[in-house]
Amino acid sequence: MNHRDTEAGRDRASPPSPTPPPLKGEGPGSRRWIAAMHLSRRCGARRRKGGACRAPAVRGKARCRMHGGGRGSGGQKGNRNAWKHGLASRAGLAERRRINALLRRGWRLLRAIEG
Repeated sequence: MNHRDTEAGRDRASPPSPTPPPLKGEGPGSRRWIAAMHLSRRCGARRRKGGACRAPAVRGKARCRMHGGGRGSGGQKGNRNAWKHGLASRAGLAERRRINALLRRGWRLLRAIEG
């Protein structure tokens, strides 16, 4: 406990972080960083070859930054992300059915007039 904890009225120590902070002189290539990297959760995505992605998952998510775990990724509320053109919507399908029925009647009428 340092003097700031006692001055602010906090007499409990903060909970330990899952990955210890790097010591002076330790960088991304040090043994401590590499060990933390090996212990981290892996991305659950499947690669094109069929194997699992080996990249570490983003903190608090199940995917790596390349498979949708990055900041700002994911679908919008109300499934607006899946709505692109309305081709398969109920209204779009009904409209195409009406147009096809009208075309069939037109072709029938044409055949009746010609033949």
